Amino acid sequence: MARLKRNSATIEETQRFLESLQTISETLDFGNGASVQALQAEIEKTQRILSHYNKQLNLADEAMRNVDAAEASLKKMAKRLKDNVKAFYGENSQEYLKAGGKPRSNEPIQPSQPVDVPEMEMIVENQPAVKNGAK
Repeated sequence: MARLKRNSATIEETQRFLESLQTISETLDFGNGASVQALQAEIEKTQRILSHYNKQLNLADEAMRNVDAAEASLKKMAKRLKDNVKAFYGENSQEYLKAGGKPRSNEPIQPSQPVDVPEMEMIVENQPAVKNGAK
């Protein structure tokens, strides 16, 4: 949802006030920065700041749409991988459960495929190496 852009009632009111002052004199100046020209410049500055703010909201909206699209893509990819785990291992497998899946039936969960573990040498300090319990 796009952020609401802002209008300024203060700018509108001050613009009307400036128009009223200009009916008195286009060059009304009381000194020390209290002039029609100074007020006009301040109105224009505030309008530029407000315009910049509204443009930044547009950029923030665009960035948010980019985040939403990236999240949707990420979610789609994760679902695709989960579906592949389901198809490869089955929906009642340990692997599917590990991937966050929920089994569809009340059948017992299939055990994971045994993993081949290579023989490892166990080294104990000051003793010769022992290979899988053999002496």
